Amino acid sequence: MNAPLLPFDEARPGRRARERGIRDVTCNDLEAMTGMLARVRDVARRLQQFTIDDVRATCTLDEQPRHPNAWSALLVNAAKAKIVAATGRFQESELPSNHRRRVQIWRSLIVRMPAQEFTDLATERPAAEVA
Repeated sequence: MNAPLLPFDEARPGRRARERGIRDVTCNDLEAMTGMLARVRDVARRLQQFTIDDVRATCTLDEQPRHPNAWSALLVNAAKAKIVAATGRFQESELPSNHRRRVQIWRSLIVRMPAQEFTDLATERPAAEVA
């Protein structure tokens, strides 16, 4: 006999715990997280791909979150807000405090092209017209 199907959350208690942890660390430092989300947005407008190291480089010590797990929660929240998407690729962190641990490479969903690049794309003709 087949076991009854469980709702998604009940079938994955680890995912539920992860989401709860992200919510808790976000809510515990909401002001800093809101400010840092603006930093993520700024970096994502400039770079097509980046890591949390790039975001951390834009923050002063006073702007950093109280809990180190907030950095991960920050990018998860940015992904939920459709600012970034995970690439599934990783690289070693360049920050000494991270002891070369692997960090996710994120893809911007809001990157702005330089004006010249945009103009070049707008004036391109389809290949059939060029011949």
